[in-house]
Amino acid sequence: MRWEYCAVVGLVRRSGQLTATRDPGAYYPAVWYFTTQGMLKQEIRGNEAIELGKAIAALGEQGWEMVGIAGMEVGSTSDSGIFFKRPKP
Repeated sequence: MRWEYCAVVGLVRRSGQLTATRDPGAYYPAVWYFTTQGMLKQEIRGNEAIELGKAIAALGEQGWEMVGIAGMEVGSTSDSGIFFKRPKP
């Protein structure tokens, strides 16, 4: 079976929980879709608590399965992401 992957990134740890970034100069949380052609990025804007929940629920409706939470480094930035996978159509 072949898989496709995405991640919700732009999350930070506060009081032991992952939450969306709130610093005014920080980038927005986003869904990153990983493809063989590169990465597609969909920013999550608006009320972060509500929109982040809606984005995760939408991924589930689209057949994405949450497979883990992990720290990651992109360039000089450290971040946390919620990773998803689903079978390729």
